[in-house]
Amino acid sequence: LRKEREESRRTYGQAEREKGEVQRLKGEIGRRDKRDMSARFGAGPYRVELKLSISKPAADADAAAREGEGANNNDDALVSYSDHYLTLEMAPHMPHAVHAFLRQVDEGLWDDTTFRRNRDHILMTHVEPGDDGPSEERASAADDGATTEKAGGMESFRALHLDTLSFAEYSPVPRDGWNHEKYTVGLAGRPIPGPLWYVNKENNSLHHAEDPCFARVARDSGGRELFDRIAAMERDAQDLLRRPAIIREAYVLVWVDDVDGNRNLPAEEVKGEEEEEEDGKAKRRKGRWVHHKR
Repeated sequence: LRKEREESRRTYGQAEREKGEVQRLKGEIGRRDKRDMSARFGAGPYRVELKLSISKPAADADAAAREGEGANNNDDALVSYSDHYLTLEMAPHMPHAVHAFLRQVDEGLWDDTTFRRNRDHILMTHVEPGDDGPSEERASAADDGATTEKAGGMESFRALHLDTLSFAEYSPVPRDGWNHEKYTVGLAGRPIPGPLWYVNKENNSLHHAEDPCFARVARDSGGRELFDRIAAMERDAQDLLRRPAIIREAYVLVWVDDVDGNRNLPAEEVKGEEEEEEDGKAKRRKGRWVHHKR
């Protein structure tokens, strides 16, 4: 019995040491990602802007068809699409997931993808599973001698080792507005998530707590109304949008504080104010959001 107890203590101690080592490595990865984000995108905060093309309501589409917009040889293609912008703000406490997502965006991996699966509780992105070839822009760059040509679809993510996280990042500290509440963004895939992500249509904190929740639709961009419009679009029996919302382009937005040296900037470059939480209270920072150059 004494030997069994000693063996049990040794086993427990070994398990605790291994658990501690895993947590240490996760912390080191997070600190590394913070350094890399700061070096590549500045000190933050960070946002991502999505340029979306979505089908117009039936009445608008019929009017557009009568005017000859969007017409082609397919009966189902007399549909007019309009461009809109959806802005995502990145969580400040999820450096590993946020860094991976910003790198994906900066590499152009989310260009020409879609919001496709529309379930009762989430709206999820879609990427083609195989090599569907380069976009026209990338093909043109290749013809000009560029060396950054990547495979299409999911192969693009794998080629850059951006198809999954290193671990399922999770913040155990409750944070209002970030814990899989409506309009927050989670990474799909278990046990190691990525690269597909979804926007919560309702509070999913009970069902998706294990998924990294790394972003949310910005309050000040009008994107929440746009998201509600997409979420209400017609879907089929497999919960797929009959006409997917197309992500034409995605860009990283970085914040530039409005200090004395920036006050003479053209008005169109000033994006507004950033709301930042400090000790539970919101404060305003004057400045602007600008596109990070790829």
